[in-house]
Amino acid sequence: ENMIFTNVHRLRLASNDLRGELPFGIFEMTLLREINLSHNKFTGTIPAAIGQLSDLERLEMYGNALTGTLPTELGLLTKL
Repeated sequence: ENMIFTNVHRLRLASNDLRGELPFGIFEMTLLREINLSHNKFTGTIPAAIGQLSDLERLEMYGNALTGTLPTELGLLTKL
């Protein structure tokens, strides 16, 4: 069973040796203002669903093995 933490404003999981693709549940946490997933081992792409995070002010994902192009939906995040 997936748990969605809808009232989370900050998600700081930097330097935790996390692996695999970015968990899609993150992009369902629509009240997030800050995401720091830097210095892990995430792979794959940043999904278009990131455009749903309209309150996002800070996004840190450097130090991973992400590939592909940035989704155009990032342009929807006017507070970023």
